Amino acid sequence: MARRSRRSSESNVRLTISDSSMPAEDKLGETSQYLLVHNASSELTTLCVEPWADEVPLAPESRVLITARSPFPGYLEVVHEADRVTIWAWSGCRVWIRGEKGVPSVDLDIPVPDLPGTPFRRGLPK
Repeated sequence: MARRSRRSSESNVRLTISDSSMPAEDKLGETSQYLLVHNASSELTTLCVEPWADEVPLAPESRVLITARSPFPGYLEVVHEADRVTIWAWSGCRVWIRGEKGVPSVDLDIPVPDLPGTPFRRGLPK
């Protein structure tokens, strides 16, 4: 399995992307995606999951695995800023976050509304 890492020189947050992190349809017909976020810095960073506006503090050298599932095709969008990483889910998505090193686990079981014309109706990139 090919793995690629991207590290920001400013904040030292690493996003690890592997072949299995690409959206894929599972046996239930849902699209699933996995994303590992690693705060490789010595500073606290905030992980924000939208559209729930749920914030998770990422301690230095901590990692979280983000699992997203939806009955609709789509993908997670990552916005990296100096002091935070924001993950945007797509229509119908439910998100689970599993952390280590004291990072709390979070279950966001309320699906993102499937409303045409909203920024959450993403679809796969062309």
